[in-house]
Order: sequence, then C-alpha cells, then structure tokens
Amino acid sequence: MPPTPDEVSLLAGIRPAPRIRRLTGDWSYATWNDTATLPEDAQDRLAGRLGAIATEAFGTDRTENWRGLPARGYFRQITRFCLIIDPGHEVVGLVSQRRERLAGARCLYLDAAAVLPSAQRAGLVGRLLVATVTREYLRRFAAPIYLLARTGNPAVYRGLRNTCGPANTWPAPNGSPPPAPVSAIAAAAARWLGQADRFDPRTFAIRGAYHTLYQDSPQCGEADLDALFGRSLCPDDALLVVARVRLSVALATWFGLLRRGIRSTRRRAADDRSPASTAG
Repeated sequence: MPPTPDEVSLLAGIRPAPRIRRLTGDWSYATWNDTATLPEDAQDRLAGRLGAIATEAFGTDRTENWRGLPARGYFRQITRFCLIIDPGHEVVGLVSQRRERLAGARCLYLDAAAVLPSAQRAGLVGRLLVATVTREYLRRFAAPIYLLARTGNPAVYRGLRNTCGPANTWPAPNGSPPPAPVSAIAAAAARWLGQADRFDPRTFAIRGAYHTLYQDSPQCGEADLDALFGRSLCPDDALLVVARVRLSVALATWFGLLRRGIRSTRRRAADDRSPASTAG
C-alpha cells in the first residue's frame, strides 16, 4: 500500500495534502492538481528539497534557482505537480506539467523533471507520464495528447520515445521531417516559451535555452540519440521534443503496468504465506 502523506517526511503536515498513488512495485507518487493553494512555507519546503534533488540529478548547483521559484510564481503556473516516493517513503524525484493548447492540439508540457541518480534508469518518469496522460484522457476522450519537453538530455528523449514509440517522437534521430501538425506545435511551443527567436524549425533546437544547466554534456548510452543531441546542440542549447500519445498506447501501457503490479503483489503474498526455511 502507498504511504499516507504524513508518513513521508517531506510531506508531513502540508495542507492541502497530495493524493498518493502506487506507481510500480513499492514505489509511489504524490500528486497535486492545484499547487497554487499551497501555503508559502509548504512551497519553500518543497523547493528546498527539490533543489537538492535537481543538483544531484544535473551535476550543477540548482539550489538557488529552486529556492527562488515560489517568489516567481512557479507553483501558481503548474497544472499537475508530482513527487516520486521510494520504498523507504523518501521523495527522490519530481515531475511537473502544464496543460496548454498549442496550434489547436492538446498538450502537456513537461515543465520540470529530475530524479536522484540512484533512482534513474528504472523507468519511473516514463511510468509516471503514462499515469498522468491516461488520467488526462479520462478527463475527456478526444484527439491525441502531445507531450512536450525542452531538454538538453537525451535520456529525457529516450523516456518519451519509450512511452510513445519511435514513430510518434520528434525530431527523429535519422533526420526525417516531422508531420506538418507537429512542426506547428513545436513552433507554437517556442512562442509560448518566449523563445521563438531562438528556435530552429528544422532541428527543433532552441539556442541559449539554459545557463549552465549541466556540468558535462549528458548522454543516455544510445548512439543514435546521443548523436542527435551532440550534433544539434551546444552546451546551453536544448531540443524541443514533441511526442504524440495515442489513447490506445496509453491504455495498453497502463494495463501492462497494472498486470505487472498485480503479479508482483501476488508474488509477495505467496512469499508471506510460505513457511520459513530452517537450517539443519
């Protein structure tokens, strides 16, 4: 069972309390759909911890940046704010999203994502994205939802590609042109971010998007993705990644995770019922 908010040290006493759901195995996630209602002291507490997580995740000091976010209205802008909780009930990552309509399409912009190195490569962010997109579809069944991320890290691209499929993730590593609606969404996103003048519509690169976000150019270990980022970006640049999530894909992935969770629960129950072995 997922912990209660008060069983998670970072969340204890925060009101309104988040809703905590199971993510996978003994991992869970806490979510708010309206962080604007959080009191200032709660925002400051969250920002302090998340700054420490981002510092470890990116390899550069992000504490001051996160400490200043509450005063800049960050928590008033977020549509959905999620925290990843490990089996020991500690917060080890975050994902925040903003819901926007861009070029007429339903979009979820991945505003921030960071996971402690010890919890990376476990697919936690991908699972969380599937969960949030599925719930977005449950709000209203309609046209496909697009996930957007501005990132200099090929691991973020890999997570979106693994969630949505290679044929639904752009820009393509092989350089094939995206569909016209996807190009329109990317251009609209660059305008919305206030970086249209830095956006390259051919490569989806945004020049000078960051100021020393990474200590070293990150890699994910997949040659085609590392090459895509390596040839497209300078250290302070980012790619605007657009990924289309079809309802069928979201539901198939969601039910797959659900089946694996049920099997895991049954295995644990069977282990609990088995007699303890004795030496002799």
